Amino acid sequence: MIVKIRKCDHTGDSNLAVYDTEKPETVQVAQEALTNFLADCNKQFGMTPPVWARRVGERDFDQFDPARDALLDKDELIVQFPMVGG
Repeated sequence: MIVKIRKCDHTGDSNLAVYDTEKPETVQVAQEALTNFLADCNKQFGMTPPVWARRVGERDFDQFDPARDALLDKDELIVQFPMVGG
């Protein structure tokens, strides 16, 4: 199954990563992209944006903990990019 990790910000949605749950190497690349993006946000903005995930077969999104939760049983992930400015 193809899964997208979407980044939502003031310019609209874009894909942070796309991976195939049947190909472990793509899951690893997606995990690294998500981890690096969150680390960059923490460094740049002093905070880590919330990540939401929807499990396969479900409609609702729940909070996703990248350090604890696995990408394999997810249908879609959304990262709420920090809004900056005023």
